[in-house]
Amino acid sequence: MTNIDQYNQPITPHSVKLETIEDALKIGAILAQSGYFKDSRNEQQAVVKILAGIELGLPPVAALQGIFLVDGKLSLSASTCAALVKRSGKYNYKVRRHTDQECTIEFYEKWSDSWKIVGESTFTIQDAQRAGLANKQNWRNYTRAMLFARAITQGSRWYCADIFSGAIYSPDEINPDLQLNEDGELVEVEPVPPSPATRTLRPAITPAPANPQFNQMVAETTRLIDLISTESGRDKDALIEELRVWSDSNGYPRARSGMNLDQLAHLQRHLERILQEASTPDNPNSIPFTP
Repeated sequence: MTNIDQYNQPITPHSVKLETIEDALKIGAILAQSGYFKDSRNEQQAVVKILAGIELGLPPVAALQGIFLVDGKLSLSASTCAALVKRSGKYNYKVRRHTDQECTIEFYEKWSDSWKIVGESTFTIQDAQRAGLANKQNWRNYTRAMLFARAITQGSRWYCADIFSGAIYSPDEINPDLQLNEDGELVEVEPVPPSPATRTLRPAITPAPANPQFNQMVAETTRLIDLISTESGRDKDALIEELRVWSDSNGYPRARSGMNLDQLAHLQRHLERILQEASTPDNPNSIPFTP
């Protein structure tokens, strides 16, 4: 098979293979830069979830969708936890009762060729009230879903812990104030900055704070990009691609929304230098560069 042929092979659900840490870093960077995963703002955070997914048998995208880092602890969405139980081949479950008041789930383990009940997990609205959960937004919006989430993760800890290499929790069990959807997935996440690694491809990146100064700097860089394109007659898309390469060379996020204030300031100075070079005395619209 030639090098070209190997890239023409069809992609299947199990064709994404991560054989080295470099593979994980590369795909982590791609997924983080996509902006689709709110608690994976850089490749280090994405790689932590990807590596956790490898241990659980989850492919990269499924890991980023179903695994969450909450208060420094890894947790699973209820739907991901349930899927792992069913696909294990060793365990299974059946929902026996599920109302706005109670969820009861029976857990089974396979012995030889037959399934044996190993126990059941029940979580009721009274349990939620005793734990101070019933008035939380998640429980008001998705009562039945939250009852299922607690029952499935509770039962998984009790009867299927070997699937998860230990205890497993849903995000709201770690922090009940987090906002979840009806699938038990986080709607909004405050990213946890990664600790300095002993070996990293790029420096750890602290997400830029959402404040007026940050928004003003983003707007100024946008203005400079437009101005450079006008002054020099350069294609704007080509200029933006050059800036992405520049960001890569400095170890910055490609998207300005992912940069911090110092990185944005460095980008602004870089754009001002480009504008100075593009400005000419013959052009009445030229703007002099001031260091």
